[in-house]
Amino acid sequence: MKTAFEYIWEFIRGDLPTADFESLAYTDAMLEEHLGHELHLEVVSSDFRSGDATYVLKQKLAAFQRRRHPQRCLCVELRDLAVVDMGEESDRVFCTLRQVAKRGEPHWWLYLSRCEECGQHWLVAEESRQNDVFCMLRLDEGAAARIVADVVWPADFDKYESLLVAGKAAGKSVRFADPVHDSSLGWTMEDLARARPGIELSVLAELLNLDLEIARIIGETVVAEKGVKIDLEG
Repeated sequence: MKTAFEYIWEFIRGDLPTADFESLAYTDAMLEEHLGHELHLEVVSSDFRSGDATYVLKQKLAAFQRRRHPQRCLCVELRDLAVVDMGEESDRVFCTLRQVAKRGEPHWWLYLSRCEECGQHWLVAEESRQNDVFCMLRLDEGAAARIVADVVWPADFDKYESLLVAGKAAGKSVRFADPVHDSSLGWTMEDLARARPGIELSVLAELLNLDLEIARIIGETVVAEKGVKIDLEG
């Protein structure tokens, strides 16, 4: 059974719908016990229909959670499906994570990590070709054990395309200064086409944040040189 601490963080980070948290706040005594009477009263008095009011409440609850249960790691603050920028943000997230298992070719981007602070396992996918992000999926103990003991990996990040979709959904969309002559776009298009033969040019342009005509130039070169199938009219 989850604790009040866990439910509150799920609400803050967006994994627990606002309506579900509102219902929980009214009906579950453990929430009042955890928050204290004054803060709990503020919670149940909040206008959950207002995005601004809900945002302010989340900020206040996050500050309370950090004071009451200081954490060296950031696992509890990350969404169940998180997209983390490479650089300073990932340095903070990964400082307590240690790699447990690596998927290996052809899934060179994929590995399992465990937090040394809280014990949380993460399926991690390194999307370093397009948007420079890490896609992370929170795993329970059972899923982590199946990877380590049985070499059975969740399929969520098996396709590189899924990493691009996750990054785009999180607002990550990089444009190369010279996409035709100085970028990794040709390699990425080739891999996407090998994973999904006949993939439409318009889909590639959307995934890779390209104008359609630029995507066509790169796509035609990839088809001619690599022998993959791309629907250049799609």
